[in-house]
Amino acid sequence: MVFDMFVDWLDQQEDPRPYIPLQYSPEPWRSHAATAWVFGQRIHAAQFERYALSQFITNCATVNLTVWKYIEMRAEDKSSLRRFSNHWIAWNHHLVPAGQGEYKDLSAAKLVGSVSDDTIDPRIFDLDHWYSVCGDDIDSTCIHDPVVRENLLQKVLLLHTNSSLMNGVVIGR
Repeated sequence: MVFDMFVDWLDQQEDPRPYIPLQYSPEPWRSHAATAWVFGQRIHAAQFERYALSQFITNCATVNLTVWKYIEMRAEDKSSLRRFSNHWIAWNHHLVPAGQGEYKDLSAAKLVGSVSDDTIDPRIFDLDHWYSVCGDDIDSTCIHDPVVRENLLQKVLLLHTNSSLMNGVVIGR
């Protein structure tokens, strides 16, 4: 199945898909994106791996506990899939009463102490976040967060506007 997914991707060379809430992929991506990611890692197909990660992020809310266990067994600690998985599990485990929830026996559930009320849904981070060191921080406020990026952009625009106004005043004298 995964090899066929890879061949189909080779034929189409699709870019990674952006996360859009409540829009899921059709099968086989919905159920096999994590396996496709592991396959991409094994054959050193970086672009396919990125595509598979984007598919997994899109569909992660629909996968069962077996997939999360598979990720903990097959994805290396600092890999993009494991970073996302750790964040997703910790964030979701934080949302349920202590000691409960489907993720309680996964190792990433121990990261729940890193989650705050300000921790955001990990699906909204740019894909590059999971390939960066900042992806290890469960409560990250890096540039890969679209809200942080927008706030920084607004500050830069405000500084530029203020600078232009000040230059205009000086020039007008």
